[in-house]
Amino acid sequence: MGSKNPAFGFRFFKTMMMKLTFRPQMKHKNRFSVFSGDTYLFSISGYTHRKLVGKDELYVESVEAFQKECVFPEQYDYCLGLLSRRMYSEKELADKLKLHGCPPNTAEEILETLKEKGYLSDEQYREQFLYSRQTYKKQGFYKIRQELSGKGISLDASDYDFTAEQENLKEQVALLVQKQTETKKIYSRLIRKGYRFSDITDCLRNLSSEVLEEDYEEDYDA
Repeated sequence: MGSKNPAFGFRFFKTMMMKLTFRPQMKHKNRFSVFSGDTYLFSISGYTHRKLVGKDELYVESVEAFQKECVFPEQYDYCLGLLSRRMYSEKELADKLKLHGCPPNTAEEILETLKEKGYLSDEQYREQFLYSRQTYKKQGFYKIRQELSGKGISLDASDYDFTAEQENLKEQVALLVQKQTETKKIYSRLIRKGYRFSDITDCLRNLSSEVLEEDYEEDYDA
């Protein structure tokens, strides 16, 4: 008959398993060093420790299997860290994961999880990117569309505020003319910022007409 002593069964279990211990790192407070005895194996984040371990030691059948199990939470925690600092598009985050050594299948699962939880959205990214580039950098449609394309996001004319663009263009043309910038340089600068040649021309003509009208009114009033 086999032994019915629970202590014997636990001792036998431990002899068949490998004991791992987890020690908080001094320099990186949110990471744990993983040891087998006194031998350092690898490190994991605090997030992975909470998700998979939650204590100071763990018995595993295979270190390699446990390390593979750590891949998803480690890479997921890496993404959360990136997203806590700024927004990313799906393509940007996928590129980051690839450079970080994340397996393709795991990366796809992570991106889907982040989208489901509302941490990752190309639609929200596009809206904030549009607002930032139009409001602060005063860029035009073609420059913004080009930059978004590089981030894996398309931009349709129907999603764009061309009224705000015309106001931005008028403001920049007036400023450049006031600084006595050469016409050739005005075109060059504004085309690089994403404005159309024809819109710049119209804006220059309208500004010239306004100046002529003001001069005429001044002469007439005198």
